Amino acid sequence: MTLPQFDAVFFDLDGTLIDTETVALRTGMAAFAEVGFPVDHAFMARLVGVDLPTAAGIIGAALPGIDHPALQRVWRDGFTRAIETDLPLKLGAVQLLAVRLAPMALVTSSGRAEAHHKLQLTGLDVYF
Repeated sequence: MTLPQFDAVFFDLDGTLIDTETVALRTGMAAFAEVGFPVDHAFMARLVGVDLPTAAGIIGAALPGIDHPALQRVWRDGFTRAIETDLPLKLGAVQLLAVRLAPMALVTSSGRAEAHHKLQLTGLDVYF
């Protein structure tokens, strides 16, 4: 069997190499509860992988009257604190990156500074 040849491999950061989804779900549920609108895991799952305007629409439709700026502030602050001590890697991420069969690049919707910070927290910065 011949493997296809690639000039480079692109990796997504959040949800592919690092498990920010679990952290975001946990801190999101805490944020909703803190602003007085507790939600369940099924509701949170609807917000996974959607852009901020779409998420705001889902939240606003389901929870009219929620203070969206307060929710965002509480959630962002909780997430930022949480990843400082608990930012798990996806299973096999290090082993996959260590193979280095081709040049690698990182793609992410995170800002540059945030992406670099996450890479440093997880030790993945040595690969990029």
